[in-house]
Amino acid sequence: AIDIASNTSESSTPLSITIDLIPPDSPTTLDLNAESDTGSSYRDNLTNDTTPTISGIAEDGSLIELFSNESFLGNTTADSSSGAWFFEVPADSELSAGSNSITAKSTDLAGNLSSASDALSISIDTTAPVLTSVGSAANLDENSGTNQLVYTAIAIDNVADVVNPILFLLKQNNSDDAEAFSINTSSGEVRLTAN
Repeated sequence: AIDIASNTSESSTPLSITIDLIPPDSPTTLDLNAESDTGSSYRDNLTNDTTPTISGIAEDGSLIELFSNESFLGNTTADSSSGAWFFEVPADSELSAGSNSITAKSTDLAGNLSSASDALSISIDTTAPVLTSVGSAANLDENSGTNQLVYTAIAIDNVADVVNPILFLLKQNNSDDAEAFSINTSSGEVRLTAN
């Protein structure tokens, strides 16, 4: 700088400017968190939670925007060192029953926007299965042996475009003789286990 008396200052410290025009990679490894996955496996992406937590990996410190079926859900920030991020769907954007296609985009610190991630398909089922078998169990002959088939439970659980497997269980601790029976959790077959 030069003042009005023509005195010249020393040069300033150089200012370093980085120009980044390269968009970040799309977020990867989108997953429904195990705590939110209420299906028969923690990896089946089936849940009754309409505000689940979703996770993934993106460029360190980037802003993550999430979408369900292309509708904006909200945003979160990737960790500044690992790139890991977590997002809980807010109550005012809860996922609808049926199949939801979740995608994410990443905006880096320079403002470059990535393309959308591969879609994560999450199935939401908040409706209990309907027991369709009716009637009573067959009469048993006393001392006729264990493992007799006495009843077959039948149920359906169809929600929107999702057909879900059903897990059959016997009600316990209800002051009856339920402990004398077993049920096949997949087929619904009820058998006598005590004689």
